[in-house]
Amino acid sequence: MIQIKSFFSKLFTSNKQGEKLITIAIYILLAFGCLFISSASINSASTIETTLKNIIKQVLILAASIVLFNLASNYFDIKKCKRIILGIMIVEAMLLVTAFIYCKITGSINGNYSWFTINLGFFEFGLQPSEFAKGVIILAIACLFCDRKFKNEKSFKIVFWTFAFFFLFFVLTIVVLQRDTGSGLILFIIGCSLILFLDNRRFKPLQIFLIVCALLALAAFFCCLLSEQAREILAKISTTFAARFSAVTNPDYAKDETREIFYSLLGISRGELFGVGIGNSVQKFGYLVSSDADYIFAVIIEEIGIFGILMVFVPYIALISLLLFYSQKMTNETDKIILIGTVIYLSVHFLLNIGGVSGLLPLTGVPLLLISRGGSACFGIMVMLGICQNRIANYFLEKKKKSGFIG
Repeated sequence: MIQIKSFFSKLFTSNKQGEKLITIAIYILLAFGCLFISSASINSASTIETTLKNIIKQVLILAASIVLFNLASNYFDIKKCKRIILGIMIVEAMLLVTAFIYCKITGSINGNYSWFTINLGFFEFGLQPSEFAKGVIILAIACLFCDRKFKNEKSFKIVFWTFAFFFLFFVLTIVVLQRDTGSGLILFIIGCSLILFLDNRRFKPLQIFLIVCALLALAAFFCCLLSEQAREILAKISTTFAARFSAVTNPDYAKDETREIFYSLLGISRGELFGVGIGNSVQKFGYLVSSDADYIFAVIIEEIGIFGILMVFVPYIALISLLLFYSQKMTNETDKIILIGTVIYLSVHFLLNIGGVSGLLPLTGVPLLLISRGGSACFGIMVMLGICQNRIANYFLEKKKKSGFIG
């Protein structure tokens, strides 16, 4: 009876030994996001019934996300994770393929083949396995390449090529089959970036190669951004990518490819310093199709101006800074990689979303984590943040043991 009571209490409270400021920052972002998802979803097509339905649905998603965060922070076991990580990767690979087959049968969602639709009667939820792949890759790198038993050459080769196969499978499945370039790009950035942080001499040639490739990719990015000729070459490969680069330098409401960027910038400029008031956004009325998802930041600035920027940036910066701070404190490489991977996960989503809606970067269609509408993205990042809290709590526990406070 006591164990059952303890279990249910931990569903609603995070690990008490973790960093409380991280939990506070997360809850601020979730609450703020819930408020503006509700505001952004009210448009000309809304009724009292659909508005109430959207609000209840988002509250349920937040409640489930918080439960996942608390479970991860209280019950995650790194030793068990190391034993089953290959199984987790296989399950994730199966989910990615199954989502593609499901969408092929039922039809794509927003042009993507990456969703399951779960109908619960009054509510319909969409699950996107590609959002979970990001956390799986972080855990895979942390569990496989930081473990001592994989340090010898024979074991390393087996593990490395197994991981490489799954990693490329994830990326190619998401980008090519599921047509979700944003998720594929983020997954690729997370995987390649984490390899640079690994302390293993066998990775040195690969690390040098990845640094050279990153510099070349950065040079190509700026060429496409600044050169019309480079965009013409890119258009021969993909007209969509070329149009997204053109949208940065010349957003035009007359073109389908750049129209939403134009209205996003119009909404941001309309908000001026203090905004037009919560609920008074004009751009959400059909101008921005994903006003409560990809473009929620534009709606926030339009409605509350500089206060919206602060309410997003301050908790985000605090959250990322705290995770970075504790990643440097970790003496265990596995824990360090988990925290750094989560920082990259959060940061890349943040930069791509904010940069996209503000016209500073080509749009990739990725959500603003913890704020945008979307259950899968919220579930994925909340589990990883819960695991980070678990490892921080473990760090404090080990510190107390070394200090002699715990026998």
